[in-house]
Amino acid sequence: MTANVEKKVIPISLFALALFIRLWHLGKPSIWMDEAFSVWVSSHNIHDIFTLLKMDTHPPGFYLFLHEWFAFVGFNDFWLRFPFAAMDAGSAVLIYWVVRECSNRKVAVLSSLLWAASFYAQYMDTQVRMYPMALFFSLFSTFFFLKAFKRPTVWRWLVYLIFAALSLYTHYYCGLIVMTHLFYMVIKKRIPEASFLLIGLTILFSPWIPGFLYQTHHFVGWRTLQVEPCWNLQFFATLFGVSLIYGNPLMIAFANILGAIIMAVSGVVVFRNSSKEQGLLWLLTACPLSFLLISYNFQISYVHWLRHITFLAPYFYFLVAFVLISLHRLFLVALLACYFSMNLYSSFLFGTGPAFERQSWRTISHYLRDHMQDGDSAWVEQSLSLFPIWYYDPKEFNIRVKTGEQGFSIEILSLRHKIWGLGSSEVAEAQLQAISKNSKRIWVILCQETIADPHEKVIRWFRKHCPLLLAQRYRSLDEGEDIQVFLFNPPKF
Repeated sequence: MTANVEKKVIPISLFALALFIRLWHLGKPSIWMDEAFSVWVSSHNIHDIFTLLKMDTHPPGFYLFLHEWFAFVGFNDFWLRFPFAAMDAGSAVLIYWVVRECSNRKVAVLSSLLWAASFYAQYMDTQVRMYPMALFFSLFSTFFFLKAFKRPTVWRWLVYLIFAALSLYTHYYCGLIVMTHLFYMVIKKRIPEASFLLIGLTILFSPWIPGFLYQTHHFVGWRTLQVEPCWNLQFFATLFGVSLIYGNPLMIAFANILGAIIMAVSGVVVFRNSSKEQGLLWLLTACPLSFLLISYNFQISYVHWLRHITFLAPYFYFLVAFVLISLHRLFLVALLACYFSMNLYSSFLFGTGPAFERQSWRTISHYLRDHMQDGDSAWVEQSLSLFPIWYYDPKEFNIRVKTGEQGFSIEILSLRHKIWGLGSSEVAEAQLQAISKNSKRIWVILCQETIADPHEKVIRWFRKHCPLLLAQRYRSLDEGEDIQVFLFNPPKF
């Protein structure tokens, strides 16, 4: 194969394929709670963004980028998601380059294809969130780490430091990737270089260290031990695409066992091969995975395994490709056919029907706008649910930040109608009574199976005190999802 094909045709083809898979249904799902919150934070000026980050658990890089992009495209579902879908497609090219540095072309292409077709990657990394951007920078840092590790120059290490710092400024989890890089250098007895890199990263990240310490102190904590065993974690099943379509415990168990076998076999093989840096890619799966398992069992707050496995998924797909490529061609074709059919079928269902749960806030916002009358009030899932309603009707809400003894909090004032989040832990019975007194009619609209009212405190109160006028499941025409709608007359006190 000519050098031109390897350097240009393969990367461009991989990018085009991954981008096509991600773009064809990009604007169909409505903006949901976390995405709307990201847009709201980024809609402020830069000074206010840094103030609002005192209520968040993420560094500022993503919000500063989204601030500029939102100013350019405005309230547009497709174009707000577009740069993140493009970054995720770019990650397919970076995976090819990273694996090509450590292995042959066939393994590199297959690793990239596994990522490009992965429904998990499509589902998680085409949202207005920081994960695809952080992964993009993280893969760049791994690529330049490999370049500099094999052929050290000052400029290569400086480029590595820049991309590693950018990844840290986008998501803290990338720190695990960086620490794995340094750990690998220690294993290879290149401690002076590792020390230089650690000092350099500390200097580059030092402006945000006070913000990081503030967020850590206020938001990260240890909770009770998890009773459910860690082997029920659907890590491998999710990456294979099994748990995204089927909830069958046997299939999930099979996928998890297969993933564990791949980790074990690939670990033995790559560490026997000391001539290439494949061991680094194995560590970039194993070390962060170990952290996620610890976080899962001890329930470290604000560590969400389903979101954070996106950072180690590319390296796991390398291990899968590394093992599969050594199999007999018949087994290889059969296994790849199963993988691609499951994931592409998931993508098809996601883009054409109600196969995957997605919060239909576009529909809810339109429903409220069409059916609420003067004097009505509405209750939705939780306080955070008001952000997507704000997104689809920004003139409806005045959202501002309050400073009190407990720190920062968000006060959400609806202007034309009274709309509230359920948030049962924050709603007192006196508040329910006061709001109900001043309402002509009361709407309760739920779009998720699990709401922020675990003991049904609010909904039970309405059913007990308020006459029910309407109870129905409203089929969303554009999203294909059922929404529960309740309409009550206010109680007579």
